[in-house]
Amino acid sequence: MSVLSKSKRDKIYSKTSYRCSCCGSYQKLTVDHFIPKWTRIVGYDIDNLIPMCEDCQEKKGCNFIALNELRFLSQIQKHKLMQYYQTKAKYLKKYVSQFGEFRTDGLLDVDRAKMILRSYDVYVEYNITERK
Repeated sequence: MSVLSKSKRDKIYSKTSYRCSCCGSYQKLTVDHFIPKWTRIVGYDIDNLIPMCEDCQEKKGCNFIALNELRFLSQIQKHKLMQYYQTKAKYLKKYVSQFGEFRTDGLLDVDRAKMILRSYDVYVEYNITERK
């Protein structure tokens, strides 16, 4: 992982009040990519980085994470993640289909990844219609 400045790391950790986005642990906190870095579509944009403990990060591995697993991330932060996702979505789905297993050495379940990406789409669509 790229070296993050202390101020950038603090901004990321403050998204969850210095807790893991998934389990709420304050221990072994680190930073992980919401859209996995193996996709090579994203960089170290603060909008794509979330706080996670080492245990949850290990469980996630190279996979995408379902929004309902981000229990300690506020609705506002989830909405920001989905706005970020929406800017990358058209490239991401194609990339996952074509290169997912190859780029992750077969560790990615492409069908599950596509299902999670569809759930992101539903979230985005629902919130767009909800605001109109």
